[in-house]
Amino acid sequence: MFCPQINCQSTLLKTNIKQANKKFETYQKTLINDLATKIKRSLYFLLSTDVEKVNGKTLRSKAGEAPRMESGNLRSNIDVKIYTSGKSLGLEAGVFNGKAPYAKMLEYGTVHIKPRPFLRPILSQYKQVLQKNLPKAEDLFL
Repeated sequence: MFCPQINCQSTLLKTNIKQANKKFETYQKTLINDLATKIKRSLYFLLSTDVEKVNGKTLRSKAGEAPRMESGNLRSNIDVKIYTSGKSLGLEAGVFNGKAPYAKMLEYGTVHIKPRPFLRPILSQYKQVLQKNLPKAEDLFL
């Protein structure tokens, strides 16, 4: 991740630089993994509202609200991935295993149903946290 290119003659300095790079890389990975865990928890709680039954009729979420939980399948199949590529830091959240194919329809809506976003609001919130708490991408990768 962070690996400055320094030409020096001192083996002690080279060793210290390598150790500092490893510590920084460990810190960076820990911070990123903690963020992924927080995002997953936020999604878990957002998707914890049960559907309501009134007079035997199931009341689901309204357009614009996060989907309500009926079986828990959507909530249990959401995964969060944070990755680095070149000079960029990326974040993905969604259902990657195909076990809740309706996730995209709920998030973006269809011709017949209006969107019930649950990923985008959480990701935009944590995107700001990520940008605020991590050094700029240019500083992370040389």
